[in-house]
Amino acid sequence: MTELLVALCVVFLVVMGGKAAMAWPTYKGSIYQQLFGSYLEYFWKYSVNRDLSASGYLNAELGHHRLLYNSYRDSKGHEAAQFVTVLTGRGAASLCVVRGTGAISGGDIGTWHVERDGKTSAFPSPVIYVRRQQ
Repeated sequence: MTELLVALCVVFLVVMGGKAAMAWPTYKGSIYQQLFGSYLEYFWKYSVNRDLSASGYLNAELGHHRLLYNSYRDSKGHEAAQFVTVLTGRGAASLCVVRGTGAISGGDIGTWHVERDGKTSAFPSPVIYVRRQQ
């Protein structure tokens, strides 16, 4: 009986470890790192609860809230920007996430630039995506 219990625990841990390894790329370098206090919280809500509409970290900071996710796709169908809308009893905030590596600079009006490896290139302004999302 003890061997069966140990075997079940080992199988459970191997399965959960595999799921954790598969979910890591969706967490690393994403907005989820800012919304959820740790990978453990994210993993539990992502794979076990299957509900990413509330964050324990934001619950401690803001109180009761809900998270809504959507994305903006360009004319070619590629995801250009992700949006997270935080709804609370005091109001709402929309966060725009544009993926890019390097030092990104720009203002409310005009062009944005990204500098990586000593080269500067144009970068689409997130303000445009926010206006389209509204």
